[in-house]
Amino acid sequence: MMATQDFWGTLVHNIRLKRWNTRDKDADATIVVDGHHIRVHSSVVESESSHLECAFRRGFRKTGKRVYHIHSVDIHTIWRAVELMYIGDYSSGYPDTPIFDTTNDLLKHARTYQIAHFFKLSNNLLDVICQKYQDAASTSGDVADFLDSLDPIITPLLPHRVEIQLLPPDDITLFLTSKAATRSLHQDKLVWFAIYYLFENRQKFRGQLCEELCKKFKDNQNQMLRELFIHHWTIWDL
Repeated sequence: MMATQDFWGTLVHNIRLKRWNTRDKDADATIVVDGHHIRVHSSVVESESSHLECAFRRGFRKTGKRVYHIHSVDIHTIWRAVELMYIGDYSSGYPDTPIFDTTNDLLKHARTYQIAHFFKLSNNLLDVICQKYQDAASTSGDVADFLDSLDPIITPLLPHRVEIQLLPPDDITLFLTSKAATRSLHQDKLVWFAIYYLFENRQKFRGQLCEELCKKFKDNQNQMLRELFIHHWTIWDL
């Protein structure tokens, strides 16, 4: 039984990989990110993302085209999320742009995790990103990079409902919202890892880094993380 599952899993992966590498030739849908066009197969991305499935089908009913416009998220982050949907992994970023992604690895993975939540990707794909983030955090040791990556982890992306009413139905603008309750931080693996990381590296947060950490916890949108942070530090220190 296990051998059969491995066979089919490998077969599907190889098919997806081939389609990823040849998508410009036979793709039937497009994701537009600030002027950049990522050609995709609707059958692939719709099977992985219920959000994109609804968006493409709504657009096709209204315009006869499967086109999805997204703003306020960089092209490299969207590229990683799409690649993840195809092959279960992702690379450094979008190759067809002179704008090089200079963000640190932790922030790259955190932003990918954020958009993956918005696209409603499966827990298996979220776990891939989570593992990449944990591996990068374990090898980096740079707590400043970790602080930079905190906001995308604890702040979900939501559609700006006012702007959606003013845009075509296949166009969506994203913004950072303070309503962190829209996804349960209490059950989020990456949030738990962030709290554990803070505890394990607490001696490194001195001087300016300590001030930056305190500023993040002072921010109202980080209230839930602050509560989890204080609660579990109290328990672990007992």
